[in-house]
Amino acid sequence: MASVYKQLRCPGCDGTLRYIKEKKIWECIYCGNEIRREEEYDGLYTIKNVVKMVLMDLANQRMDSAVRNLVECQKISSDYVGTLIAEISQKVFILMRQPDNRGVIGQVKRLYFRLESADGAPISAEEEALYESFEGNGDAFGVLILVYDTLQAWAHLDFVLNLFDASTVYSPALNAMLLKYAIKNHKTEIIDQIFANVDNINCREALPILLESYEDTEVKRQRLGPIMKRAALNPEDSRMIENYLSHTGDSVETRILVYQYAVEAGIAPSIHCVSEYILKDHAITDDQVARVTSLFSQTRPGDAQLYELISDICIRHPGRTAILELQELIHSGIYINLSDKQVCPMLLRRDLPVSERIALLELAEQCRMDARENDAVISGILMRDQEDAGARMALIRKLTEYVDTVSTNTLTDYVLHSTLDGERKPEMLEILLELDLNMSFFRGLLDNYLKKSKDSPETRKAVTRLLSREGVAVDAGMLLQMACSAGNSNYGDVAAFIRNAVQNGTRIPADLLSRYLESVNPAQYHNELIALLMTPSSIISDAALANYVVFTAEDYQIKLQNALTFAGCNGNSFGESRCRLRYPNEEVDCSLFQGYVLATEDSAALAGEITAAMKQAGARLSQPVLVNGQRMKFKKFVTDRKAMLSPLTLALCEENNLFSLFF
Repeated sequence: MASVYKQLRCPGCDGTLRYIKEKKIWECIYCGNEIRREEEYDGLYTIKNVVKMVLMDLANQRMDSAVRNLVECQKISSDYVGTLIAEISQKVFILMRQPDNRGVIGQVKRLYFRLESADGAPISAEEEALYESFEGNGDAFGVLILVYDTLQAWAHLDFVLNLFDASTVYSPALNAMLLKYAIKNHKTEIIDQIFANVDNINCREALPILLESYEDTEVKRQRLGPIMKRAALNPEDSRMIENYLSHTGDSVETRILVYQYAVEAGIAPSIHCVSEYILKDHAITDDQVARVTSLFSQTRPGDAQLYELISDICIRHPGRTAILELQELIHSGIYINLSDKQVCPMLLRRDLPVSERIALLELAEQCRMDARENDAVISGILMRDQEDAGARMALIRKLTEYVDTVSTNTLTDYVLHSTLDGERKPEMLEILLELDLNMSFFRGLLDNYLKKSKDSPETRKAVTRLLSREGVAVDAGMLLQMACSAGNSNYGDVAAFIRNAVQNGTRIPADLLSRYLESVNPAQYHNELIALLMTPSSIISDAALANYVVFTAEDYQIKLQNALTFAGCNGNSFGESRCRLRYPNEEVDCSLFQGYVLATEDSAALAGEITAAMKQAGARLSQPVLVNGQRMKFKKFVTDRKAMLSPLTLALCEENNLFSLFF
């Protein structure tokens, strides 16, 4: 049904009408009645056109022209509702520029009061006819929307919105204002129409609004390309893209699309930003990772950008993402030369399973890793990887596929200083010993291991066995050190080790037993160790002989036999070698015979045997001694200190006539 339209109500049921733009009709929302406006000629065609000219002048910021056309309207008919609307619009646009102009504010209030009172109805028939004469002129309606929104004239605003088509607005300035209005009031349809109208908007100004203020939808993604291509972007605009990426809540697909258009426009953001706010997103798919990496490759990155991404791949990105990125970089043909400084931290990552780290290692080896760098990576895993031994060995086995050998320092450091593998250290060492190693370079390794290692006793035994099997010898100095440090709890193990070392070709020097006797507290001598260190060519020093004869407490027969044997290796008559002791608080330098008489704690029987042997060898007690550096007769020394001598010493002195007047 069509009828002459006179008011904003349905003539059938008095219901509310809505405007159907496609059919250019009004439809009742209650009864469905269709009403077509068939405007009767009212003689106002000219003034309506001039009113429209005023609104279009305002839309295009032609304020002087708007004033001239407004004056023309007033000449034709100052009482016409269109003239009133044109004047209100012109005043409101002045207030948009001068919001504190109190005079204009008062004028607008009075004019708007007249508009509201003109007919008594919210929208008069005359006003309806005016709006319908603007049909298809988006600029005129756009101005009215801004004016009525400013005045909060809701009835007028709703009516105009029904007739408005934002795609027909041709003024870029007006589109900018309408966009702000639409975003503030959540007018999604208007926003989309404005963004689609790329030929009539300032795309450079619209882009930040599209990025920051438009809801993340498929429509937004459709609008990005045309606007970014027309935005006349320059390199400095990459900061805008970085700011968007770092703050947006948009989906990863939208962010990638923005990055794509930025790359195409030559304003690609930094790889740090892309890595942080796109590639690290847990929602990113494999295809998206490859796409972003490919886009990055298209930017022809410099070394700094490239190796920042590689650093993120190795250290920060999830394993799946890192693998895809490195694959794409390799396939892109970009020159990449990875070093141990990138690969080692990657292999030490505890957040990645071993399988992903091995996959990354295989890719890294395609990036010109050389033997030196691989050796450094192996060293890093051996010395710094804190995870379980199984994971460490899996990585080392993979790395040994790319090397023939490891450096002397790498193997030495692992053997001497690493305890990370615990009881499984021998297994790891087996893997390394399978490489092509020149074992002559490891002379002294076993010595140092035995000196420095903090491994458990069982691990030490196994490692020692392995190294010995590979021909790594231990020197005599190490044997001495082990013997000197042996205690009651482990001297048997030390003795077994020395015995094995001798069997494997370690030579016992002639002075080794002497050094042992000099170095160890006599109370800690072990006969088994003494027997192992004794050789037919052994040479016993004065100090060693004195330590054993004077101070050791030993079984009668063993001590007597050893004393005589050691005396035979000394080179002096038994008892004539030098002896230094403190007695009790004085430094005494004397012969072994004198020192033994003064300090021995042996049994009387053993002391008798030893002193008899000394006298038989020609030793004499009558020689002077040095007491605190002063020469003194031995008889005087013991006589002056007779009260502090032990019973055994007194007996020995008596036996040797030291207290006799005729000595």
